[in-house]
Amino acid sequence: MAIIISSGNQDHIRKTVDNDVLGIFRKYREDAEIGEVLKHSNDEGIRCWGLNESSAQNGLYRRIRPGFEVLIKENGTEKFTRYGIVIHKLQSPAFAKELWPDNDRHYIVFLANVRQISIEKNDLIGAEDDLQGMRIKDYSDFPFLNGNSLSVHYQIPVLENIRNIRPQLTYYAANLPSQGTRRQGHQEFAAQIKENYRFECAICGISEPEFLVAAHINRWADDEENRINPRNGICLCSLHDQAFEYGYIGLDAHFKVVLSPRVREGTPLHSMLRVHENTPLKMPVKDLPNSDFLQKHREKFGFELSVLDESPALRGDSSKSER
Repeated sequence: MAIIISSGNQDHIRKTVDNDVLGIFRKYREDAEIGEVLKHSNDEGIRCWGLNESSAQNGLYRRIRPGFEVLIKENGTEKFTRYGIVIHKLQSPAFAKELWPDNDRHYIVFLANVRQISIEKNDLIGAEDDLQGMRIKDYSDFPFLNGNSLSVHYQIPVLENIRNIRPQLTYYAANLPSQGTRRQGHQEFAAQIKENYRFECAICGISEPEFLVAAHINRWADDEENRINPRNGICLCSLHDQAFEYGYIGLDAHFKVVLSPRVREGTPLHSMLRVHENTPLKMPVKDLPNSDFLQKHREKFGFELSVLDESPALRGDSSKSER
């Protein structure tokens, strides 16, 4: 994968990177394409950034694909202040002209996991590097990171001084009305959960970012008080997220995968899920799944388990379990 380095003025960044442009997008594109972008946007709405004609001439736009990372430097500063992951791209001069009337960025990349960051230019690429224009940088061009890299796994670049995920004082999150119901706090929750599980599915180990989901144990709609509680989340792949949400699998008191009787033997779903039956969940860096939430999930879908571990270390109501 690769890193795209760009720059732009503050007004443009705020208009289309920091804010949802769904209303404008609807005027120029078909519903199917809009729906595809929204599906990968992590409930952030439509965020985008533009490339100019030179990006097409030098082949940059052609090479960009979902999963590439974008770092944007504000004009007049020596800092990168925005970060995102490419989820879609298109060429549309009319759409671009409405977004940026005074600019020629006709090639548009759509972003997810948008973050405000603060990385000094010199800290990232060295004072001798010229940032005029846009180009792709391979990870091999960043030896100063001493073995680290910029992650391709929907993560803020792994430089400790720029992490912006902070402990929450409350886990309550309200719905914000917009063109649809947006989930306040879900973006930060998703990033925190994926990072906590090392950007891997906690059941099968898949690490490709396009397949990873921050799954809720207690559904968002059912538990307002714990919507962004990190102990109410598990990083799962798309398959295991759906299987867990709809009760085809659960987790027992020892964090082992259990199959529902609803998973009929001989079916493709049974073949895909049974290989993980009785295997332990991959443990997170911190914030174990809340055992009360897991028990509630089992009860909701009728799992019959003969052994429940009542150890205080696993109980959600114990002060010892809070990490």
